[in-house]
Amino acid sequence: LFDAAEDTREKLLVVALCGWGLRSGEVAALHADQLVLDDGAPRIEFESRKNGPGSVALIYGQDVVETRITQVVDDDWNGYLFPSPRSSSGHRTGGTIRNWFDELADRAALPATIGGRRPVPQMARRFWYDRYSSTVEELVEHQIQEVAQEQGSTSASVVWEDYLSEERRRELRREFMREKLATAFETEPN
Repeated sequence: LFDAAEDTREKLLVVALCGWGLRSGEVAALHADQLVLDDGAPRIEFESRKNGPGSVALIYGQDVVETRITQVVDDDWNGYLFPSPRSSSGHRTGGTIRNWFDELADRAALPATIGGRRPVPQMARRFWYDRYSSTVEELVEHQIQEVAQEQGSTSASVVWEDYLSEERRRELRREFMREKLATAFETEPN
């Protein structure tokens, strides 16, 4: 999908769906006010989501969102990353995001069905969760296991859960996830 993206709008679409794991409606309504890009922990802040308020770490793709902002900013810009001059909301709809995804999937020559289903944006979200969970597994099984063995422990999960702070676990997860996403998008991590 990323290779088939022809412009920054399409690249941001792929990064937001596959690299951040956002829902179509969340992508459509992304607003610059939600972005926290300059405090060392880039993220998107949500006042409300399907499962309540929260934030999504921008582990990968900050450069794409910054480029998109420079492209859409003008005197009339309303702050949405996917603005719509015709919509009363000021932004595109989830349906438009799904249509753009379909066009991109066709251009990328994705199979007509994946696992018996037509490719849809939710599969991009599934991709994110799959990569994230496999990253955590690999991190514990390979990287933390070495630390555990050096300390005479037979359980990497004990080291992971009991001896690393939540901050350090988050830092390691993000570092390894960034590498996975860079590989998936075939670029250098940023």
